[in-house]
Amino acid sequence: MFKNYIKFAIRNLAFQKKQTALLVFGLALGLLTCFFIAMWVRSELNYDQFHTNGDRIYRIAEKVWIDGSGEYCASAPVALGPTLLSELPHLLEKQTRVMKLRASSYLLENGADRRFNEANLYFADPGVFNMFSFKLHDGDPDKVLLQPNSVVLTEPIARKYFGDENPIGKTLRFEHNRDLTVTGVAASVPTESHWHFDV
Repeated sequence: MFKNYIKFAIRNLAFQKKQTALLVFGLALGLLTCFFIAMWVRSELNYDQFHTNGDRIYRIAEKVWIDGSGEYCASAPVALGPTLLSELPHLLEKQTRVMKLRASSYLLENGADRRFNEANLYFADPGVFNMFSFKLHDGDPDKVLLQPNSVVLTEPIARKYFGDENPIGKTLRFEHNRDLTVTGVAASVPTESHWHFDV
């Protein structure tokens, strides 16, 4: 009986070729759409999940009023983090501040003839690699940013500036006037991260 149903269905599909092609195309398109939506949802739900203490990391947002409407932005007064840590030690284990430089790009020089414009430059507190689980290939997370004017590069940027040489201890000049010493090399930042830095 079941074989008869299958034979009947195949005959009908073969007889109505245009309608069959349209149905198969619609089914394939629907399945493909479901697949891409599932992949997108999975990607969105996995943002920043690679951080070891991700469930205990919070970002402070500030509400800014412009022309009568409020917008939230990921910024806060510079002293807020240290103040909260000292005032609420029973609630906070540690804090760190990260600040993206505002210009579209900055000049970094590696010697007289090597100049690069970089967009993803950040200033950060020394404890940033203890709070966030970005992998360091070279350098100690506790020490890489302890000294003033120290800098951590991602692997692609380190390769771009220094080729196959070890960049640790090398100097980069920032905006013609400040020498930065490379103290660490981080792995490429995962795609599912809200924070993408190069330097």
